[in-house]
Amino acid sequence: MVETVDNPVDDVGRSARSPYPARFRAAEARGARIGRPLRLLGRVRGVDEALLDRIGRAFFEEDDAGAALATAMRLPAGDPGRVTHAQLREALTAPPQGSADHEIGRLHGDDREVGPLHRDRSINGPISVQETDLGTRSQQRTDLDGGGQQRTDFGAGTPEPLRRFLDEVTAVPSWVDWDLVEAGAAVQRRLGQNAGDVLLQLSLVGGYRFGGPADLLAATGALTGGTLRRLVETQEWTVGLYEPGALRPYGPAWRTTVHVRAMHALVSASFTSSSRARSLGATSSSTSPSGTSASRANSSSTSPSGTGASRANSSRSGRRDAGSWDTGRWGLPINQADQAATLGLFDGALIVGCRSLGVRIPPSDSRAVVHLWKWVGHLMGVHPDFLVDDEWARHRINYHVLRAQAGISDAGPRLAQAVIAAQAERVYPGPAWWQPWRARFERERLLSMLTVFLGVRSMRELGLPLRPPWAHAYVLPLNVWRYHLLGRSRWGRECLERWARRRNDTTLASYRPELP
Repeated sequence: MVETVDNPVDDVGRSARSPYPARFRAAEARGARIGRPLRLLGRVRGVDEALLDRIGRAFFEEDDAGAALATAMRLPAGDPGRVTHAQLREALTAPPQGSADHEIGRLHGDDREVGPLHRDRSINGPISVQETDLGTRSQQRTDLDGGGQQRTDFGAGTPEPLRRFLDEVTAVPSWVDWDLVEAGAAVQRRLGQNAGDVLLQLSLVGGYRFGGPADLLAATGALTGGTLRRLVETQEWTVGLYEPGALRPYGPAWRTTVHVRAMHALVSASFTSSSRARSLGATSSSTSPSGTSASRANSSSTSPSGTGASRANSSRSGRRDAGSWDTGRWGLPINQADQAATLGLFDGALIVGCRSLGVRIPPSDSRAVVHLWKWVGHLMGVHPDFLVDDEWARHRINYHVLRAQAGISDAGPRLAQAVIAAQAERVYPGPAWWQPWRARFERERLLSMLTVFLGVRSMRELGLPLRPPWAHAYVLPLNVWRYHLLGRSRWGRECLERWARRRNDTTLASYRPELP
């Protein structure tokens, strides 16, 4: 952290003289180079300084409703304003009374009881390490507000932060087209392994080329420990989004998505509170003769060892060092700019990446995919400025996000190499003697595709070995047959969906072998 005597900070640890964190445009030439193919394929014309400014300011913006909920959930037991984990879980699991005849609560099939998302273990588990106590089920009512949005009214016993959070995620904006959402889900179901390849290689590993989000992942221990579990949780979430009706309020994918939003808010709050405490302590110390050295002492808490308090917090959580986040450098731990970037990896990057693998995605399909992710982004708390209606608007934002980034940090190579190493830990179909050979094939296939997607320079930055593009050489003709010929008929699209489901099931089972 910069010495407070020369560069005062506000209550979240950023410089009081700049609306941007230090990472903003810190490696713009590199980002422009990495984004050159996107600029061409995405039809991006020129650099929009106003958009860059919006992205830069978004590094210090958060999901307000999620942040308020996280603050309430972190209050001590017995505080009248506290929201318990049991209250949150119950609110997400139980549909509002009287909502069965409204679009907001409509379920599919004969069983109208909302069950847990298939293979999801998180919705019934604690979202953080704090103790929970059972809340009282609130009386709920579904209605339409004056603007045509579907809203759910919760009983008087619901704490205000939880009420506000639930009101935001149960309200269906007037722009939501459920037919288009379902069409987008159908498109993504047909993509099968292509979607898995692009999201793992171009989106996940490709995202490790930039400091900030990779450093947060490393600080939380999200991938360096239990890599397979984290990877399969992300894949299960994305696959669950594509099931028919799953994203309607109180559907299984809706519940999981909103749960992820709450979890992100809690993680961000744990890091932000430590950063704020260090900043306030540094500001106070600057009034004493020893202020400069005190500031340096606070600055040292950004190292992995952290302060005594942060080590204690880390020990209690068992998985993160909340004193290790440098807000002035990176922005808020989970911020609107990074959320917009993540959303772009799931829609825009997915579309471009799958097309590069030979998949036919016509404009009608891309529009449906983007609309699905617009709704998911809304549920995740992404600011409306970063929610789009077509892929070209998304490519434009994605390109400017690349230009706004910092360079690679030490966390990136460690996370990327953990993903490569995890291929040997998977359990593949077939006899035991076949496992080492299949693991080696998957590792080499992954490296081959990464070399094409990321390029030689990025592979070297991540410390990954280069491989010839043999994987693309066999994937491309297969996809031309599947999507340009077979997929043009209704029967062919049904075949693609069945193939994709089989591939998804096989892939998920290999990452979590204890699954049936």
